[in-house]
Amino acid sequence: MKHSAARQAAVSVTCEGGRLIVEVVDEGPSARPPAAPDSERGFGLIGMRERAVAVGGGVRHGPVPGGGFRVRAELPTEGAAS
Repeated sequence: MKHSAARQAAVSVTCEGGRLIVEVVDEGPSARPPAAPDSERGFGLIGMRERAVAVGGGVRHGPVPGGGFRVRAELPTEGAAS
């Protein structure tokens, strides 16, 4: 909720084929401009993607048809990149 105008968000955590899937979907506006990174707020979506890639995973994000925004991270559960 910190970076969204949404009032609610749904979070799911599942394991599929050796990957941990974390997905957050909110019902807020999907056309909000990204905030510039700063030392107090962090690096948002860019930072999430960099951290996921560092361990052999990835992050996808974007608007949800009909409104809202989705962030989906996929992380390996074994044999992570060093």
